[in-house]
Amino acid sequence: MVAAGSLTSSIIEWRVIFFSMAVFGIVIAALTLLFVEKSK
Repeated sequence: MVAAGSLTSSIIEWRVIFFSMAVFGIVIAALTLLFVEKSK
C-alpha cells in the first residue's frame, strides 16, 4: 500500500510538473510571438 501510494503521488507530481512546463512554454511562445509582431 505504501509503495502504491508513493507511486500515485509521484505520478501526480509528474503530471503537475509536466502541466506547469507546458503552460510555461505556451506563455513564452505567446510572448515571443507578440514581441516579433511588435518588432515588425
